[in-house]
Amino acid sequence: MENLSEKQKEVCIFIDTYIKKYNYSPSVRDISSFFKKSVGTIYPMLKRLKRKGIIDFEEGKARTIKIVNDIS
Repeated sequence: MENLSEKQKEVCIFIDTYIKKYNYSPSVRDISSFFKKSVGTIYPMLKRLKRKGIIDFEEGKARTIKIVNDIS
């Protein structure tokens, strides 16, 4: 598995914490709002995390992000 950048780790931790707190995944807008970044910045990062096998989500469907691999 490829190494993650610090920002990628922070995003994964945010997703995991959000799911544990609310029992559903954050939207891309939730993530972008939390990190004060545009959706256009966050979405490509999520796609990279998906390619690395860390997260999974269904494109075009809301709130389907899930952690599928440990980030440690």
